[in-house]
Amino acid sequence: MSAVARYLMENIPLTKQATKKKLRQFLSIALAFTTTVSLSGFALLFAVTASAAVTPLSDGDLVRGPDGIKVYIVKPSPHGTYAGWKRHIFNPAVFNMYGHLKWESIQSIDLETENAYQTSDLYKELNDPRVYSLEESGTSAVKRWIENEAAFLANGYSWSQIFTVNEAERDYYVSGSPITTTVTPPVTPPVTPATGTGLTVSLASDTPSAGSVVVDSTTSEKAQAMASFLKLNFAAGSDGDVTVTTLKIKRLGISADSDLGNVYLYDGNTRLAEMTNISSTYVTFTNSAGLFTVSKGSTKSVVVKVDIADGINAGKTIALSVNSASDVTAGSATVAGSYPVMGSYMTTAQVGDLGQLTFPTTMTAPSSVDPGQNGLEVAKLYVKANDQKINVSYLKFTNVGSIAAADLANFKLMDGATQLGSTASAIATDGTVVFDLSSNPLSIIAGQQKNLSLTADVISGTSRNFKFTVQRASDVIAMDTNYGVYVKPSGAATTNSFAVQQPAASTDISVGTLTVSVDPASPTGNVAKDYTDQEFARFNFKAAGEAIKISSLDATSSGGTAGGINNAKFYLDGTQIGSTADLAAGANTTFSFGNSFIIPAGVTKSLVIKGEVKTAAGGSFTAGGTIRVDLVTGSANAQRQTSLGTLNTTAVNGNTLTVQAGALSVAASTGLANATSANPSAVKGANGVKIASFALTAGSGEAVSMTQIVVQNSGSTGLGLGSDFQNLTLKNGATQIGNAIGSLSTTASNTYTFTPANAITISAGQQYIVDVYADVLTGASNISSAYVAVVLQSVTATGVSTATDASYPSTSADINGQQIYLAAGGNLTIVAGSDTPIAQLRSMGQTGQTLATFKLTTGAPEAINVTKLVLTDTMGGSSTAATGSVTNLKLFKSNGTQIGSTVVSMSSDAKATFDGLTFQIAKDQAETITLKSDINGYPNGVSNSTHTFSIAGSSTANVIAAGATTGTQLSGASIVVTSAAGTAQSVYRSELTVANAMTNMTGGAGTAQQIGKYTFTNTSPGNYSLTVTDLDLDLSTTLSAGTGTVVIKKDSPSGTTLATKTFNGAVPSSITAWDATSTSFTIDAANGTGSVDIYVLANTAAFTPAAAKTISTSVSATGATWNDGTPSGAVNNVTNIDGAPIYGATITY
Repeated sequence: MSAVARYLMENIPLTKQATKKKLRQFLSIALAFTTTVSLSGFALLFAVTASAAVTPLSDGDLVRGPDGIKVYIVKPSPHGTYAGWKRHIFNPAVFNMYGHLKWESIQSIDLETENAYQTSDLYKELNDPRVYSLEESGTSAVKRWIENEAAFLANGYSWSQIFTVNEAERDYYVSGSPITTTVTPPVTPPVTPATGTGLTVSLASDTPSAGSVVVDSTTSEKAQAMASFLKLNFAAGSDGDVTVTTLKIKRLGISADSDLGNVYLYDGNTRLAEMTNISSTYVTFTNSAGLFTVSKGSTKSVVVKVDIADGINAGKTIALSVNSASDVTAGSATVAGSYPVMGSYMTTAQVGDLGQLTFPTTMTAPSSVDPGQNGLEVAKLYVKANDQKINVSYLKFTNVGSIAAADLANFKLMDGATQLGSTASAIATDGTVVFDLSSNPLSIIAGQQKNLSLTADVISGTSRNFKFTVQRASDVIAMDTNYGVYVKPSGAATTNSFAVQQPAASTDISVGTLTVSVDPASPTGNVAKDYTDQEFARFNFKAAGEAIKISSLDATSSGGTAGGINNAKFYLDGTQIGSTADLAAGANTTFSFGNSFIIPAGVTKSLVIKGEVKTAAGGSFTAGGTIRVDLVTGSANAQRQTSLGTLNTTAVNGNTLTVQAGALSVAASTGLANATSANPSAVKGANGVKIASFALTAGSGEAVSMTQIVVQNSGSTGLGLGSDFQNLTLKNGATQIGNAIGSLSTTASNTYTFTPANAITISAGQQYIVDVYADVLTGASNISSAYVAVVLQSVTATGVSTATDASYPSTSADINGQQIYLAAGGNLTIVAGSDTPIAQLRSMGQTGQTLATFKLTTGAPEAINVTKLVLTDTMGGSSTAATGSVTNLKLFKSNGTQIGSTVVSMSSDAKATFDGLTFQIAKDQAETITLKSDINGYPNGVSNSTHTFSIAGSSTANVIAAGATTGTQLSGASIVVTSAAGTAQSVYRSELTVANAMTNMTGGAGTAQQIGKYTFTNTSPGNYSLTVTDLDLDLSTTLSAGTGTVVIKKDSPSGTTLATKTFNGAVPSSITAWDATSTSFTIDAANGTGSVDIYVLANTAAFTPAAAKTISTSVSATGATWNDGTPSGAVNNVTNIDGAPIYGATITY
């Protein structure tokens, strides 16, 4: 019996036997004409009958209609006017639940074929008799169980429309209410006619004007993308909105259909539709739900954009138009306009160096990841710019794995340590993660490769997987910045194709983990003797990857007090779980929880352990004793709820608590640590310094009303509070207790009494923190020594209910506060910044150049005010007195704020003095300052001068700084300047830069084969020319020995010959001496953009290259000799090139 028949016969509790018998008879006939086909995840039931005259489709075919978006799986099963059934595959996550389904297997079908297959919403799992109806709404879907046969038949369902799915998809959707009565099956709905009756189509006034579209002359390289051809205005009448469902665009001009690649329809920056084919000069955009809607009385503009086909010839003309009103379908609305509505002609132009964005390496991803990690790299995409600088402004990743949308979060696109664009908080419902970089595009210079990391937080998803892919060419928007046109990313060498970029395999999310730790809010300090509801410990349980169920925990009590704990209880979310039991001292007690302790993935639960401050036998503890509650290591006492494996909870110790007798107990608060020389309390003159903190704990029987607190000096001579402090104040948080005492005594053991205006109530068993503050005298005596300044002597309190005395002490001793340490003053260290620029060339006329950075670090005692810094320029090169080369020197903080005034020029002894600064560095902090300047023009600037800036030493001649609190000027050991120097910056009238301008190639040898191309650029902003007088070339090759020639040409492969080298035997690794050389060549500045292209040609045919042999060139740091045009002629042999060596292209045979 089939799964459908089994479902109907076993799960119809509300159907009478007679109905069952008739149904069985029906099925025995119907199933004789049916066949079940299993596709490793789909079991498809279809009737073996003839289909209608539409495009033939086979059972299990994957199809996509003209809208280019929805993907269906079909099964031929003729019924009524339909050829069969189709089921919408809800999203990429569902698609990838079936390993046998491949994206490349999806067929494009026309609208007639799509409509010939009726949409079914029914499905069931093979071994589950329940049949569900799936109701889709935008990006969400709800499954509803069809509860019985009556509901199934009443809703007009057909047995042949049930699709069989796997468990993963069945459980993927949210459950809705069961279907028990008649509902309208959500089959393919008819398009509701637009309410408006009129629509006018016209050419937008700002439609693109006639121009050129760019194609690379190399047929394997990509042409221009997203070229705007036609902008249309659609105006709706005032009687209602109009929805356009079909728009046909006609190609005109001396061109062919194959000259167009992808064609897009855009509303602003929103892509409405995409078509990948053109037939008989027409592109048809269709969406039965509507391509777009024009609101009544308004006009909507849409733009048609085109990816130009690769490798087509120059001189072709292309225009697009809406040829007639019949090319627009808008429900029942009448379409008007003056036709054809035609855009301008675009002419194809060929260039040899259109920018290319390639994917040089297959995407990578980890094979598996552990849940609970943040900022983890989940995929890496490798992109490279060739021929021109490329700006990437948009990047979309699509997940084709099985994870749920909530399993990963906080996606970031990283270029090394730099984040690109904004953080995407979650995967969109269509499985995509989008990064809009339009406000700050990623720039990739020609020849540069960027390795982009996609990172995310792994929240959950155990036993599921992910794979982030780049699915389409339109998922990457990239622009050639030289020609100012968008370009297609190159996903494959085949013309007009795009290969999906994806890692080799999916990434699995490993089994869930459990972390157990002490909650920072777990109690510390004292607990009241005999209190009956004391919190002893608080532990955090965090699940990652999947939900974790804790079935039981073993706990014990330990510490200096024997006897255990009476009536221990475990609380989760405020509710007791498990039974009440005593904790024995030194022995384990097991608490079992059943199903009440389950931690969802990515969630931290806090477990609270309470009990009586009594022994396990119910007796009282000895005052002053200690007690601690611990969790011991479990044994298979936790279970993963998805992967179902067990794990052991780890041992964690609570905080040690002290049992105190009496109604009110006092202890030094653990919230304030003892001060030391490394972490002092303050310096002289500091105000509002916390010098002690005490925890007051009410007894277990009742709340107490506190009316007075008495503190005293240290008992040691010379340590009276008046020796170091004034303005003694007590506070609870921000609330002052009693009045401040301004003048303090220098006498040992002097007391100070604080009486609050109103009695303070401390609830039974609760803590109340009292903090002691004072101002440090500017003439404080006890500097650089540690001592206890404050002792709590007594607290007067009364029981709220009994009115009995609850004061402290009854018999207890005074409580010492924390140790304080007063430092003499602050300190400052100055070193070179880690980001100081490397040694490099500087061109006259450049502005705002970073010459050096310095890191200033303060110590813990106080903030430091820096009022003066003197920077010294150590000069070299052709002049040691070139003080005019650097001008307008400025200092900046790390936030970009300028410090002090601009030093227009250095003194004759090469110093830049920044005086009168108001620059403060907070205590125990570091601040990096940056020195920037302009490079003076000629002749004030001295060519071939070098400049190294430093802070020469810690004397007041170079640095003046003082403590912000003490006002003490730093000197001696309190200020240290170590290696605070930048690097040598070399100044020339102009600067030569060299860049590779050729991509790697594969092919055969030639007699004058181009093996390299470099762009030599004069970056001088001061418009000073430079002259190249000599070139050296490094070669790397695996070619066999032979007789060959290397020639260097200028401007083009057939341009001026600059140098020639003939050799017999092995190819030399470098060429520094040429057989013949031409005259030198000059590069004008052109405001920093003047350049000359240099071509390297070789007779590689003389070497009869074998397969996999290679040759490549490079220019070393001294590979070019040039002069910067200094009129004196003193600088004629500059050999420095920043960024060298510059590696050229590799030719592979």
